[in-house]
Amino acid sequence: MELSSRIVNNVLIIDVIGEIDIYNSSNIKELIMKKVDDGENKIIINLARVNYIDSSGIGTFISCNSLLAKYKGALIIENVNDSIQKIFRLTQLDSILYIAKNEEEALNFFKNRFNK
Repeated sequence: MELSSRIVNNVLIIDVIGEIDIYNSSNIKELIMKKVDDGENKIIINLARVNYIDSSGIGTFISCNSLLAKYKGALIIENVNDSIQKIFRLTQLDSILYIAKNEEEALNFFKNRFNK
């Protein structure tokens, strides 16, 4: 798995490439914790180039969402393919996190929620 990050409209976007599983999901959590320590609280995880996620990845997203909520922020997942979307529905992750179709929708969520 590869991770890269960028800032768009004061929102941190983490681009993930590869599989998210028990062997590497902690890398996402460590990156988010570091970014929260640096003052980031609005984070998007881009899954456009992810084709597999296991339960440890789901757990990582839930714990990171809880962490960001403590800092009055939010975590959004974007660009989810059909097979991962099915996993999110089965695990009800889509009822806990906002799942955006694309980056524009994800950025609009933050714009509408935080710029009032």
